[in-house]
Amino acid sequence: MGNFFEQFRVDKVPIGNLHKATQKYIEDNKEYVALSNRMLLIRVSFIIECMMAVYYVLSLTVFATWHVSGFYAANIIANGICLVFFVMRYWKREASAKETIWVCQAYQFYVMMFLAVISILPLDMESPAVYFAPLGIVFAA
Repeated sequence: MGNFFEQFRVDKVPIGNLHKATQKYIEDNKEYVALSNRMLLIRVSFIIECMMAVYYVLSLTVFATWHVSGFYAANIIANGICLVFFVMRYWKREASAKETIWVCQAYQFYVMMFLAVISILPLDMESPAVYFAPLGIVFAA
C-alpha cells in the first residue's frame, strides 16, 4: 500500500515529490518566476494601499475611539513609497532573481509587522483586532 500521502498528486506529481518538483521548476524558469513575483508585488502593494486607505477613513469615523488614524496615515505613506518604487523599478524592466527574492521578503516582513502592530495597537481588550484578518487574506491572495 505504501505511504498514505503517495496517493495524493498535484499536476501528476506525487505530493511527496512536490517540493523537489517545485524547486526544479523554479530553477528551470528562474526569470519567468522572478518576473511573475515582481508583478505580483506591484499588485499586492496596490491592493494593500487601497485597503489601508479604506481603513484610514474608517479610523476617522467608525473606529475613531481607537486613535489609530496616525498609524494608518504613516503606513499609507510608507506603502505608497514602496508602491512607487516597485512600479518604477520593476514595471517592464529586468531585475535579478536574487534581488526579487530580497525585495519580496523585505516587503512581506513590512506588511506582517504592520499587521502585528495594528492588531495590538489599540491596547484595549474590548476592541477586537478586526484589521488583521482582512489584510492578511488580501496579502495571501
